[in-house]
Formats: sequence, C-alpha cells, structure tokens
Amino acid sequence: MKKKIITILLYVFYYCSLKLALTHIDHVYFNKIHESIYIYFIIISALNIIPMVLISKLDINPDHILLLLAEDFYLAFTALFLEQTLLFSITGIYFLIILWFYYKNKKYKMDRS
Repeated sequence: MKKKIITILLYVFYYCSLKLALTHIDHVYFNKIHESIYIYFIIISALNIIPMVLISKLDINPDHILLLLAEDFYLAFTALFLEQTLLFSITGIYFLIILWFYYKNKKYKMDRS
C-alpha cells in the first residue's frame, strides 16, 4: 500500500514539474527570452533528484525513472531549440545523471532477484 501511494505521488510530481516547464516555455515563446528561464530549468531538473532517491530507497520499480528521463530529454531539447547552450548543457548533465542512476538501480534490482 505504501509503495502505491508513493508511486501515485511520483506521477503527481512528474505532472506538476512538466506542467510548470510547459507553462513557462509557452510564455517564453510569446515574449522574448529572459533570464528567469534558467532558474525554471535548473529547479525543475534538480527537483527530479527527489523521485530518484525515493525510488531507490523504497524499493520501487526503477522503470519509473524513465519518466524523469523523458522529462529531462524534453527540457534539453527545448533548450537546444531556444538556442540556449548553457541550459542545454545543464539539462544534458542531469539527463546523464538520471540515465546512470536508472541503469545502476536496474542492475541492482536484477542482481538481487
């Protein structure tokens, strides 16, 4: 029961952070790009570390990390589209961290079973 509640909370977290990113990016497309986009991208990418830790500590299926990968890939692609190389680098680094974490967690779960 506890794992189901945490899993639902993870999905809510994914939805909220992606919605925040989409809303801000939509705002940026209709106005000029300003410095606050860096703050939004960095916060959203950094907050993805929280579900990664929860997934590993609570023995939840590591495939949920794939949602984080998809979200960070979207952020990196958007940063590239907006021609923001610094943002692309930051979100790309987070993407690689999450990818490494996924494979590490997946391998650990397979070794245990």
